[in-house]
Amino acid sequence: MDPEYAVIGRVARRIWAVAMKNRYGASERSQKLKYHIQTSGRSLHAQEMDFNDIRTTLQALIAIYDNCNSLHTNAYDEAITTPTEESVRRAMAIQLIINREWGVAAGCWGRWKPATSGKIQEESMNYEHTKHDGFTRSSASTPSSTRTVPGLPARSSWRA
Repeated sequence: MDPEYAVIGRVARRIWAVAMKNRYGASERSQKLKYHIQTSGRSLHAQEMDFNDIRTTLQALIAIYDNCNSLHTNAYDEAITTPTEESVRRAMAIQLIINREWGVAAGCWGRWKPATSGKIQEESMNYEHTKHDGFTRSSASTPSSTRTVPGLPARSSWRA
């Protein structure tokens, strides 16, 4: 399981909020990103299918604690076939057990909280900003440390 899963929602919400606020002047409500998570079919193993429920459960917990708004849990046998009725029941049971026995569920936090800034978020913001900034040829000769994009803070103020 990739460690990035633990912060992907926070990074996405931060990118969304900054872009909506600074690029479009969006209201506070419009800056609140809602998103859906599906557990990773890529991490399911055909050789040891019996352990796929454990992988799915861990991914579901990470998604829920990262404040996703909706969640789809993969069935343990999706690595090799269309899910059987029993495997679908088990995939649903993962969410029901997390909800009923742990008291948490996707979207249960009720309100969105702005993410605090961390190193991974800052690096992701820098990467996305660089990837999508659309500089013209004339700005290509300008040192990157002096470039700015209208509406976004200077890079030095949000780089870790």
